[in-house]
Amino acid sequence: MASSAQYASVPATGTVVISTANSSLTGTGTLGTLVATTTNGVRVDDIYIKALGATTDGMIRFFIQNGADFFLVHEVDVTTITPSATVKSFASVLTELGWVLSPTCQLKVSTEKGESFAISFLRGGAL
Repeated sequence: MASSAQYASVPATGTVVISTANSSLTGTGTLGTLVATTTNGVRVDDIYIKALGATTDGMIRFFIQNGADFFLVHEVDVTTITPSATVKSFASVLTELGWVLSPTCQLKVSTEKGESFAISFLRGGAL
């Protein structure tokens, strides 16, 4: 049986700001919620990460939560940058992810270091 393509029927965007250090790879500790549960599920295609200040080497981690279970699905390397008038703060764009979350799942995000990041859900939406 072939599977059908999953298209977002209602576009969605949103931003969460995270800043609490969390080195966990298991989904414990402080996590921000980028995508909450929906009636029919959610498709996530593009995410934008922007530091809100200076950064040091570390990770941004994305988890899918289904009930009490957490699954690490992606990590983004953060580099050391001190923003100034001529140096941009850290940024990263994740494109063409194609993540399809079931109605019971949420997309959570954490930062390894106690540094502030705005994580934005740029493209995707409710199924």
